[in-house]
Amino acid sequence: METSQKHPIMVFGPHRSGTNFVQKILELNYPVEQIGTGRADGDRTWKHHSYSNRLADILDKEYSFAIVCARDPIKWLNGIVKFNANLWKTCPVISKDNSIYNWEYKNLVEYIKDHPEWEDFKMDIRLCIKHWNDWYFSWFYQTRFTNYTFIHYHDMLIPEKRDKVLGMLEIKYGLERTSDTLSIPGEVEHSRAWNDMKTKEELDISLTSNLKHEWLEYAFENFDPEIVEKIEASRMI
Repeated sequence: METSQKHPIMVFGPHRSGTNFVQKILELNYPVEQIGTGRADGDRTWKHHSYSNRLADILDKEYSFAIVCARDPIKWLNGIVKFNANLWKTCPVISKDNSIYNWEYKNLVEYIKDHPEWEDFKMDIRLCIKHWNDWYFSWFYQTRFTNYTFIHYHDMLIPEKRDKVLGMLEIKYGLERTSDTLSIPGEVEHSRAWNDMKTKEELDISLTSNLKHEWLEYAFENFDPEIVEKIEASRMI
């Protein structure tokens, strides 16, 4: 099937929340004008931005709708510890001597020049969890921009659930597939090639090999239960 209709949209989410995977599925299967990273416009619509009124103004004027991605918080934390991407841009980390990154420096590269010990750093679990709570709070408790839909990353990994989610998006936003066959990305940025074993590992919430026991205890106590409940309630299926 072919259609000339174009949909400029945005996909948002914290680092390691499945944004690249969701974005790629939309790009492969629908006639979307996707600017998923925001890199081309000076980060003003960077996909990892939390909600702000400035961002809402841009979305209202320039985009058809937005997708906000969520991942199980424990699996998210496990993924962040394994690979933090550029989380330091929005969530501080600490070096081995517990010195917090000084935001007076323009970027991490400049900081490392004066603090070579930074190359051996660890994540501050407390700050990561606070960042997750704050990020989703900013989207859930705003009323200015309403033309967005939450997608749970795990629902996109199970074929029958993925089909239902995409079907609902098609109805809600008038999307038409560019082909009768759904294309699934085999590999996306910051993730190794996808396979059935990786799906199984992701869906098994008990697999958290990157998290220490005390980190898990802290996580279960400090991920905002109201936010977690809202994410579960927002799942489309």
